[in-house]
Amino acid sequence: MADSSDLAKAILETQQINYCSLSSIAFLIWDVCITFGDEVNYIWRQSNRSPTKWLFLFTRYVSVVGQMIFFLRSLGFFWTPPMPRSICHPWFIFQSLWTGLLVSAVELIFGIRVYALYQSSRWIRNLLLFVFASNFLVVIITYAAMLPKFQYNDDCFPLTNVNSLEALRIWTVTPVSVQTVLMLLTLIKAIPSMRKSIHKTPLILVVARDGAWAYILISIFFLYDGIFYNFLSLLPRTLILSWFMTVISFSSCRLILNIAKLRDRESITDRDHEHFPEFTSDLQVGQELYEMESTANRDPPLAYPVTPTGARRDIKEISASPHSRLEESV
Repeated sequence: MADSSDLAKAILETQQINYCSLSSIAFLIWDVCITFGDEVNYIWRQSNRSPTKWLFLFTRYVSVVGQMIFFLRSLGFFWTPPMPRSICHPWFIFQSLWTGLLVSAVELIFGIRVYALYQSSRWIRNLLLFVFASNFLVVIITYAAMLPKFQYNDDCFPLTNVNSLEALRIWTVTPVSVQTVLMLLTLIKAIPSMRKSIHKTPLILVVARDGAWAYILISIFFLYDGIFYNFLSLLPRTLILSWFMTVISFSSCRLILNIAKLRDRESITDRDHEHFPEFTSDLQVGQELYEMESTANRDPPLAYPVTPTGARRDIKEISASPHSRLEESV
């Protein structure tokens, strides 16, 4: 009887894991479908030299491929539990590198946004290089020192011992610290700019808003896994792994798409109001980012602009129209 109940419990747990993996894939594919039109309009047409174009495509489609591989593995397509111990170590390395690359891509997106906010400042570039290099060194050293000491259960999850818990803490604290630094740099620049501006600056608002919710969402997954991993069963561990890649893809794509769409609307506004341009200084840090301080610290014009036909236009109509339309869309 005990064997029958254990077998039924294992079958039920495997079924729940498969449902969990399938739900995360379904959400990810649904997100790809509803934003595919925007992807074609705002991402594909960008220059091949734009780093954010390739970061977008990488985080979106590498996440889909990774989710498919992990789902097939949970179905027993490659092997069925108990898994051979010789397979567990290379599988865990592959799984860790896959998720690590996605996390690095999101951090680069955050970094590009910060670099744009600070108008390609040399000191911010050096600071970002130092932060990313330190993050890379810590992760690589931890992998090299800790991975050979890992032991695995029948599902190829690391057993909770001193080595695995210490590595997990490092892998939790390091990315959260990097993203916290990037988020603080964003807020330090964005908040004073919004206060100084006579009109609200939609681009800065979008950068601060999207950066905040993406930072909170990703950090919750990191912290939950890092703090409670020792107490989690197989199902919540699988839940975190599968949905984490979905959250990474969803967040990073929204970070880029929202700015790209705002930039496109602003370009149309500039063509309609060429004598009162907004956000027209391109930082050359990806096609979708503009100099975000260009209007925040700009004094209102003192004279009435003249249209190409020679007629004077009311300054209130010109200055208010672009902002009102952008704020309604945001």
